Amino acid sequence: MQKRVWMSAAAVVVLMSSALAASPVGKWKGKVSVSAPPMPANATDAQKKQVEQAMAMVKAMVINMDVKSNKTYVVTVTGGPQQPKPESGTWAQKGSAVIFTSPKSKQGQKMTLSADGKKMTVTMGAGPQAATVTFTKS
Repeated sequence: MQKRVWMSAAAVVVLMSSALAASPVGKWKGKVSVSAPPMPANATDAQKKQVEQAMAMVKAMVINMDVKSNKTYVVTVTGGPQQPKPESGTWAQKGSAVIFTSPKSKQGQKMTLSADGKKMTVTMGAGPQAATVTFTKS
C-alpha cells in the first residue's frame, strides 16, 4: 500500500513539473555572438578591415521572434547586411528544449529555454567559429 502511495505521489510531481515548465510563448529579441576568425600573419590591412566590418554587421543584427500560443512562430532579422523576408513555422517543447521547424528546414532548430523562461539560446556550428544566439523575452 505504501509503495502505491509513493508511486502515485511521484507521478503527480512529474505531471506538475511538466505543467509548470517555462513557456517560450511571447516576443523575443536575439543577439548573435561569434568570435572573429583568426587572421593569418600576412593579412593585409584591407582584409583586417573587411573582417572588422563583417563583425560589426553581425553585432548590429537583431533577430526578432514572435512565439505564439498556437504553436507557430515568426522570425524577422534587422540590422544585418541583408533584410531577409520573415520566416514562419511551428514549434514544439519538451522540457527545456524548444524545437523550431520551418518549411525550409524539416529537422528543426533546437533551442534551450532557461528555467525562468526569460532566455533561450542556440549554438550553431562547432569549434572556434561557432555562433551563439541568445534570445531574451521582451
